[in-house]
Amino acid sequence: MVGACTETSDSTQRPASPEAKGGWSSSLSTNPPCQPSKKLDALQKQEARFGQITHSEAEILSFLDSLGSLPASRLDDSINWHDIPPKWRRIGTFLNKAQFQELKDGCKHKKITKDFAKALHLNMPKFDDHVDSVTIAYIPFEGRYEYYAIESYPDFEWDAKLAFFHGNELLEVHDVLPRWGLPLDCYLDADGRRIVRYRACLTEGMGAGDWRDYYYVWEPKGLHPALVTIGLGTYQTGVRIYTLSGMQKETDSLVVQYHFDQSLMDYAQGGTEHQIINDSCRILYAYDSTAKRFQPNWKHSKITKMQTLTYLTGENDPLFIQSHHRLLKTILQGMDQEKRHAIQFYLSQIMDGNYPKGLGAKR
Repeated sequence: MVGACTETSDSTQRPASPEAKGGWSSSLSTNPPCQPSKKLDALQKQEARFGQITHSEAEILSFLDSLGSLPASRLDDSINWHDIPPKWRRIGTFLNKAQFQELKDGCKHKKITKDFAKALHLNMPKFDDHVDSVTIAYIPFEGRYEYYAIESYPDFEWDAKLAFFHGNELLEVHDVLPRWGLPLDCYLDADGRRIVRYRACLTEGMGAGDWRDYYYVWEPKGLHPALVTIGLGTYQTGVRIYTLSGMQKETDSLVVQYHFDQSLMDYAQGGTEHQIINDSCRILYAYDSTAKRFQPNWKHSKITKMQTLTYLTGENDPLFIQSHHRLLKTILQGMDQEKRHAIQFYLSQIMDGNYPKGLGAKR
């Protein structure tokens, strides 16, 4: 319990003096009584409310409708998340004959010297003082040393760099976080465009994960960023838990199949989990030659663009409520008493600011 009084023995480390914390005042000869500050008292009251539905059905429904009527743009600050590619740099330099041979030899032995890695922008500066060589992997796409990539990575880190080559020309280098491996492929679509796709990790840990799939069109001067999709978005702690995973199913036309689910934990009923969404759909991405991007066709999709954003780590419960307003209201007015209670508990906690910490808060 927040603010509870505990005793300490002489063998344990004592807390800082109460006076230094601005709490109780005391003499050295007496043990001070526990007198929580007003801030701790407020936290205790807030904690006591967690696990309870503190609002009437009418109040909860009014709150739901008020968020449902707001435009999504007022509830989300990451609507343009898809326009942010990984860190990369355009190089556009040619390797001479000796350098090209050194690269081939390095691919054969899976290592290149630190100095050569620096020349190719494949070194990790923070490890330069600790290594003499850099581990690399040769990833062929088409032909032998025609269209290919070189991945460099330290043996003791999650970071990696991807260098894209056409023959002896180094086009560009990308900084990525592959985490558990780097799914990477290159293919020609029905219109003859050479498409490069890889998956990278943005965040992972403590029940949360955010993986993105990056698509590029291979052009003569380098790779042009054309699409970012959610490869895996998951959050498995708290009141709302969810997962969205996407996998490309076709290459002639860019089609991604998504599976998505959302559940609510009802801590007012012992922490039981109630799944309110469990579905899947395919989305076709058509190439817009003017914008030079793949654009999704949401027309026949079971999920909207705004709804996909609610699967990104960091959580935005107001956007979740706004974009799923109709579903939540249907359940609230339905006959499934357990799901009704779970939604009432969830919305009540949002109204009280218990979860998350205030509307629109990013955690």
